Amino acid sequence: MQAFKIFSDLSLKNIDYAIRVNRLEKMLDQKASTLSGGQKRRLNIAIGLLNNPDILFFDEPTVGIDPESRNEILETILSFKKENKTVIYTSHYMPEIEKICDEVAIINEGEIVAQGTLEEMLHEEGASTVIIEIYEVPLQQLEVIAADFEDLSVIDTASLMLEEQSSDKIAAVLKRLEVESIKIRQIRYGTTNLESLFIHLTSQGRADG
Repeated sequence: MQAFKIFSDLSLKNIDYAIRVNRLEKMLDQKASTLSGGQKRRLNIAIGLLNNPDILFFDEPTVGIDPESRNEILETILSFKKENKTVIYTSHYMPEIEKICDEVAIINEGEIVAQGTLEEMLHEEGASTVIIEIYEVPLQQLEVIAADFEDLSVIDTASLMLEEQSSDKIAAVLKRLEVESIKIRQIRYGTTNLESLFIHLTSQGRADG
């Protein structure tokens, strides 16, 4: 009976911790089926905390949820550092990785192509790239444009990466976008972020294959 009491006390403590860290106090009387997408993600995290694990795995936990819920989940994951927990986090959204991770591994076609601290990896990349942010257009249209420029690659439907800062090359790309009636939102020079490093390494791998 004493052993059962200790187990129960530990369980209740873990439940309280899981509820508090995921800000679920106001939802305790609701059924899981009535929760929003972001709230369900927080509930999933809470369930994963019930045994108070030292290592937590997250596989793209913010996919398909609104920005506010995304920020809440990221803040929750960041709080685990104070609890001395290890977080292994996988995502295709590089700003999330930059925000929460201390060490990073980039995987391309099942192989690790770069690994180290975030600071080390970004320092090694250099600052020669240019990110051209545009208003979203079909991916296929951007891929056709990128194929005409040796150093231009597509990040997503709203951004391109140019691997040099030559004014002539930048002007040529901007002229092509103008011809295609694609509007520019922003140009970021000297980019040294994880997003550009990821694109550089993975596109390089595809070219080598």
